[in-house]
Amino acid sequence: MKFEIKNSFTASVIFTAEIEASDETPLSIKLGLAVQRAFEARADLQGANLRGANLQGAYLRDADLQGANLWDANLQGAYLRGAD
Repeated sequence: MKFEIKNSFTASVIFTAEIEASDETPLSIKLGLAVQRAFEARADLQGANLRGANLQGAYLRDADLQGANLWDANLQGAYLRGAD
């Protein structure tokens, strides 16, 4: 399944990821995987629309999330040291 992470303000595509998961895998988990791949690829997540993403346990050290939409995102156990 193809995921596009878009800017919350301009709707421009920040990052695109192809996520392989079963149909039973919740959408929030698939989005969380896409965000993790974007971070690993050093994509600029500033202003990203991450609403509802399951980022539980994600490693986002030093991530620039300024202006990102994290409404209803699950950040439980996420490593955010140094993140903006």
